[in-house]
Amino acid sequence: STKLKYQKENLEYKLDNEINNEKAKIKELDDLDKKIKEKEDIIDDKQDQVKYLRSLIDDYKTQVKENTENLEIQLRKISKTYEGLLAQKDKIIEKQDENINLLLKEKDEMMKSNKTTIITLKRQNDNYRQLLEKYEK
Repeated sequence: STKLKYQKENLEYKLDNEINNEKAKIKELDDLDKKIKEKEDIIDDKQDQVKYLRSLIDDYKTQVKENTENLEIQLRKISKTYEGLLAQKDKIIEKQDENINLLLKEKDEMMKSNKTTIITLKRQNDNYRQLLEKYEK
């Protein structure tokens, strides 16, 4: 009977040890599960950060593209305006050249006219002198 009691206690002790070992393993597994969950949360957070950064990059790309298009449009407008101004400058220079040529022609004609008038006046003067000389004689 003592032997049975001893065997029973021995079995209970072994069983308690097994139960404690199993409880320890379960606790380890629970701890591992908890750590895995924490790591998964960290991974999820990092993935959210990556998504956010990707959306920022996409927004930035879109903005850069729009800015580039706007700058190209402005550059084309500036080029057209510049071409227009160059054409206006050429027309103004052309018109000034025409005006200068007209003024030079008018000056030449006035000089010719003045010469003619001077010659005519000299002749008249000579005629009057001759007439005066005739009357004085």
